[in-house]
Amino acid sequence: MVAKVSLGERLTALRNNRGLTQEQVSEAISVKRARYNSWENNIASPSIELLKTIANFFNVSTDYLLENQKDSYDDTDNILELLHKRPEMKILFSTTKNASKEDIEQAVKIIEALKKK
Repeated sequence: MVAKVSLGERLTALRNNRGLTQEQVSEAISVKRARYNSWENNIASPSIELLKTIANFFNVSTDYLLENQKDSYDDTDNILELLHKRPEMKILFSTTKNASKEDIEQAVKIIEALKKK
């Protein structure tokens, strides 16, 4: 059984993955920090309009913020954490951003071969 992820947990994880404080997020979306804090702590919920603003700020969909998508969220969380902790992964990602599927598959094979050395 997949555990449900609350809106507050999702907001907290998105903020932490970007290395932001509640103050920084609340300023960016034009609300008081205490109000934003109440959302992260599941005391209150943002309006639909503010939910759209939050989704735009974090570059996610409102569905993602509201729905139980634990499995895909875990993958995204891990990727964001990896990009944050390992700058060389950012280089790899930006280099392959416009690569074809075949080019990426070939690059993966090369990296796997290098790891075996």
